[in-house]
Amino acid sequence: MARGFARIEAVQEPATVSSQAALDELLEALERQPSLQQMPPVPKHGGPLSVGVSIQIVKFRDVKEIEGTVDLVLDLTLCWADDRLPPKGFDTSGDTATRNQAPPNAFHDKLTLAPGLIWTPDVVILNQVSAMDDMFGFANSPLVLTDNEFKAKTGVNVLWTRRLSLESACKIDMSNFPFDKQICSIVIGSWATSRRQMLLIPQDWQQKVGPTDGGSIHTSEFMVGNITVQHKSVYMRNAAERFEEVVYEMTVKRYPHFYIVNFMLPMVAVTMLTIATMWMSNTGTRVNAGTRLFLTLISIMNITAMWRPANDTDIWLDRFQAHCLLLCMSAVLQSLVLDYLLKTGLFELSWAPQSHHVEVVLRSAICLVGMGVFFVDLCDLVKQHDVEGLFFAFHGRTTRMLMAFVYLIFMCLGFSAVSSIMWLILPNWDGGCFVARPARQSPPVAKTAQGLQAAEGRRSELPVLLLLLLLLLLLL
Repeated sequence: MARGFARIEAVQEPATVSSQAALDELLEALERQPSLQQMPPVPKHGGPLSVGVSIQIVKFRDVKEIEGTVDLVLDLTLCWADDRLPPKGFDTSGDTATRNQAPPNAFHDKLTLAPGLIWTPDVVILNQVSAMDDMFGFANSPLVLTDNEFKAKTGVNVLWTRRLSLESACKIDMSNFPFDKQICSIVIGSWATSRRQMLLIPQDWQQKVGPTDGGSIHTSEFMVGNITVQHKSVYMRNAAERFEEVVYEMTVKRYPHFYIVNFMLPMVAVTMLTIATMWMSNTGTRVNAGTRLFLTLISIMNITAMWRPANDTDIWLDRFQAHCLLLCMSAVLQSLVLDYLLKTGLFELSWAPQSHHVEVVLRSAICLVGMGVFFVDLCDLVKQHDVEGLFFAFHGRTTRMLMAFVYLIFMCLGFSAVSSIMWLILPNWDGGCFVARPARQSPPVAKTAQGLQAAEGRRSELPVLLLLLLLLLLLL
């Protein structure tokens, strides 16, 4: 025996067709009636022909944001009743009028035929934008002719399933990218047959999609969620007729893990490190460090720009990057402005606050505003309005670890900022529990006078510092 081949033995089991002669007679009977291929069937009781419609998604490929399309593979199944089948001269027993003896069960259960032998409905994907040459093609899509028993149970005797690889139009909403959720429609309808001749009946939807389906139709970037079915009747002015449509709405959600790790967390970390440079003592060193971190942030944005979808509107990631840039620029400008004011001698004036107090107010305000901006942006993105919910909205272990580290930086800088502000305010509080206790021994007169003068000076600076803090918060 030749290698790679196994002997095929005849199997004595019930078959759909009992003889080759029966198939040849069926083909001749179909060819003798051209109306079977050219004219649609008319139901026995009159009225439009009912055609059942259902789809089965085989694989979801991609969402093309720039083109505004969704790429997928699906099986489109149509079913209808053609009372002209089986044709005259061929009955379900395989016998003809001229044959006295014929094998029983010559045509039983289902029989596969070429679609060109009988009439098929012109039902297509109406919002398909690619592979238009194959839109009405059926050369590779055989149909199934059923027996009368199947027709009595289901009301149809012709089944036709076509596998389609297509791109359909989809309205893309990128406002929450990379946490976006797209709702794409697959519109199925007749190309030229109105509802007076054909009615489309949505079949029972049995396909289960979501995280529990084993990931057979999902991709590494998108997950197919809920799929709903709608039945519509649309009036077309050009044809002055109403047409039937079956619309499948598919929810597609993007996995954000890649963009969190490569976009968001690096920018948040660099921004918070830039803000942390304001706690350095040497002005020149912190200006140098802040400028380098600012350039690092710009480099991250340039490197990751190729992975971002082009869009003509302001998306969430644009706002997030703009906030990071503004906070980094504010941290660097704080050091530059303080260094300039120190050199001009403005803080030596009698009415001016001390330079250290102004520095504490500015860096604390920038730090607190930065924490609030990041928290509001992320909560608006994942629709979680608490710290714990925001943390558990990110699923990967690496992402959670990095997010916990960013939380730690937030808490350290926030605690330092609040402590600095309280250190400025609490010693100047005149009432309540913050009144200073009298000393056990009276200090010398000179030291007491100097302390009163210093306290009076801090007390006079407090309104100026509070006003400066308020203006900075309003500006940011």
